[in-house]
Amino acid sequence: MANYLGKDGVIKVNNHTIAEVRAWTINLAADTVEDTTLGCAWKTHKATLKSWHGSLSCFWDRSDSQGQGAMSIGSTINLTLYPEGDNGQHSALTGAAIVTGLDHTGNHSGLLEASINFQGSGALEEEST
Repeated sequence: MANYLGKDGVIKVNNHTIAEVRAWTINLAADTVEDTTLGCAWKTHKATLKSWHGSLSCFWDRSDSQGQGAMSIGSTINLTLYPEGDNGQHSALTGAAIVTGLDHTGNHSGLLEASINFQGSGALEEEST
């Protein structure tokens, strides 16, 4: 069984590596519809549409204009996540997404941080190299 280190992950937006990423999350989901009929004691369901969304947190870097700067509210981006690193030998998750949220946080004893939320638009493809 293989294990991977989270620190090796790389996230790219429009083919540019996002600077200062600290954490990321991708959520995949499937809607369901109930298809229970008369006489059944238990509800049954069928899967319908799939979706995905996610978020990332990073140290805010104003100079990262093609990475963090490309993710303005409402913008559509091409997102690629390399969970095992971008060395050409591992899998990648790729899809178009819309930036739905952007939070900046700072406190007196820490660095400025940014949290970015996005909603997938279409399939999230898994590619293996």
